[in-house]
Amino acid sequence: TRSQAWVDLIMLANYKDSYFIVRGNRVDVKRGQCGWSVLSLSDRWKWSRGKVERYLNELQNEQQIVQQKSRVTTLITILNYDEYQGDEQQTGQQNGQQTDIYKKYSIENIEGFTVLYKKIITLFPENYRPKNKTQQNNWIDALDKLNRLDNLSLNTILEIINWGRADEFWSQQFRSIVKLRRTDKDGIPFHVIFKEKMDKQEKIIKPRKLGSTEFRP
Repeated sequence: TRSQAWVDLIMLANYKDSYFIVRGNRVDVKRGQCGWSVLSLSDRWKWSRGKVERYLNELQNEQQIVQQKSRVTTLITILNYDEYQGDEQQTGQQNGQQTDIYKKYSIENIEGFTVLYKKIITLFPENYRPKNKTQQNNWIDALDKLNRLDNLSLNTILEIINWGRADEFWSQQFRSIVKLRRTDKDGIPFHVIFKEKMDKQEKIIKPRKLGSTEFRP
């Protein structure tokens, strides 16, 4: 899918400056760039060359990448590459390997969590949203555990979050999705409390029209 292709581009990008040789020509590749031709990506993604070209052009028009084409290859620069990475200071000793949190998950889960994260972030006021990569990774990690350990579907997670942010009482206390895995004084996880209250209502209350609760990766 297109989302999988986007994540693949991020993972193909160099974590540090390097170079490679193509037909006797040295091609310098900086951090956040990948040197893959349209033909190579076509083979990798099992897409036609035309589809790859259209997709890359769309990403460039959306200011997600910049393409630098030459007679030997195409350099693709991932704009805002550092935003997709974890804290270098904490993991910089890992032989230069990429350290972003997405490395923990399969491509399918990456797609789901990425789309879900982008959707739920809009449900929180700006001052409640993650301020740095550590906080962002904590939110994504909470999504993973809610799905993998607590057996909640991505749709259910979105519904619970939407309900919590729309509820007049809980919206003042629900400032981070990390709270969903914490427990109250009786040891009951808040995601259980929210879901029970949500299920008692005929429909999700949306006083501020927070958005659709249907998750579609």
